[in-house]
Amino acid sequence: MVHLNIDRPTKGLEVEMKYDASIISSVRLMDFASRGDGGLVSQEIDAAVLRYRYDGWLFPRAGLVFAWTLVNEEQGGAPRQETARTVKARSSGRATRTAVHQGDARHTKAA
Repeated sequence: MVHLNIDRPTKGLEVEMKYDASIISSVRLMDFASRGDGGLVSQEIDAAVLRYRYDGWLFPRAGLVFAWTLVNEEQGGAPRQETARTVKARSSGRATRTAVHQGDARHTKAA
């Protein structure tokens, strides 16, 4: 699971989640960011990509949660260690990359 928090008022948000389809069987998105009509979610199953876009204003305490099911979890096996994936978020010209390693999130920011 990856949780993306909005920590300051922000106009517009684009997030792209790429994953390894041989390890992750399905990805779900929970939208706690948008209000009213909601954000636009698109998924490219062949390319193993899930995208989210919202053009309105976002405020602190808003966010997104990506949750996934591993292939071996569907088959009743134990989780594998190779679950490191990257989430890219673009918000008002600022990019945030989040890498997740078995529930350990590391954040780095780039202008």
